[in-house]
Amino acid sequence: MPIHAEAHNLPYAEEFFDAVVSVDSYHYFGCEQEYLDKHLLPFVKHGGYLLFAVPGLKKDIHDNLPPEMLLSWTADDIGTLHDIVYWQKMLEMTDGIEIISVCEMEGFDECWNDWLVCDNEYAIGDRKSMNAGAGKYMNFVAMIVRRK
Repeated sequence: MPIHAEAHNLPYAEEFFDAVVSVDSYHYFGCEQEYLDKHLLPFVKHGGYLLFAVPGLKKDIHDNLPPEMLLSWTADDIGTLHDIVYWQKMLEMTDGIEIISVCEMEGFDECWNDWLVCDNEYAIGDRKSMNAGAGKYMNFVAMIVRRK
């Protein structure tokens, strides 16, 4: 049964899940230093896995946002995007986990091309930036973590 819940107040018992998979959402709430340790990790069994796939950046651009990025997104929107170095450091701040991998995913161009041709209003809005070359700054980041 689907559950609609706020990411900071999940309705599960401790150690409920063998694994947690988050696609295209962890970057919104996982940027908070204490989020993983306080709000998500307790629900994963010891030895269980957390897998995150998020849109990201090839390198940090927050101090000098390229104009093509701002054609479709605000600085706040871009503020949720981070590079592999950032995510590695965020994970390292969490006790009780083993970081298996933090890496750039393959398939960026194919995924974006599929997205940009659909009729979704957000895809249509993303076209300005992507057609202007914003994709050269972006990637997808995969994170695999095991709870000790």
